[in-house]
Amino acid sequence: GDDLLAELGTCDALITTVLAAGGNRPALAQAGGDDGTWDVAALAKLDVPIIQGLALTSAREAWEDNDEGLTPLDVATRVAVPEFDGRLIAVPFSFKEMVCRVNAQIRRYYDLNRPAVNADRHFGALMISSERFEAKVNGEPLNLTAKEFKILDFLTLNQNQIFSKQKLIDAVWGIDEYIDENTVVVTIARLREKLEKAGVNNIVTIWGLGYKWQD
Repeated sequence: GDDLLAELGTCDALITTVLAAGGNRPALAQAGGDDGTWDVAALAKLDVPIIQGLALTSAREAWEDNDEGLTPLDVATRVAVPEFDGRLIAVPFSFKEMVCRVNAQIRRYYDLNRPAVNADRHFGALMISSERFEAKVNGEPLNLTAKEFKILDFLTLNQNQIFSKQKLIDAVWGIDEYIDENTVVVTIARLREKLEKAGVNNIVTIWGLGYKWQD
């Protein structure tokens, strides 16, 4: 009902098996169910990333009694399809796999829905272009590594906001990759050195909290 949809709207991401099976309530969901009884538009209006969980198309008892193993449909949906589409995940799934899939889908969702930043940004003599992956001071290109530019780009897009080392790891390296916080310290130190040599001193350390770009 509406109360359930309102509650689902507060989630960061959803995993559902209902759409694959048909039916508007989990208790009634079954293979070949009436697709019209489940309002997909209601989930779309929630505006949150959704991962489709694919379950068996037959009852567990029938699967246990079947010497042939998975049906061709189950082989396709539970084995083949999930390998090619990160939005699909076979059920049952491991907790680790679920977390990785959800994190990847959340990141993909918000990346796709982030407003495009095409205009060049200027901070005194510094010019930054997210679209061209370019940073210049007085028209001279800065020799930045990919990670150095991504940190600079992220901080300048969110100027005057403080970001912890972990937040920068999530934004620059990604939430699926383990990166030690010391890597952030070293990368920012190199970036700061290159900027300061060019007369740019906007990266500020907020002790105990993180870093920010101070305009």
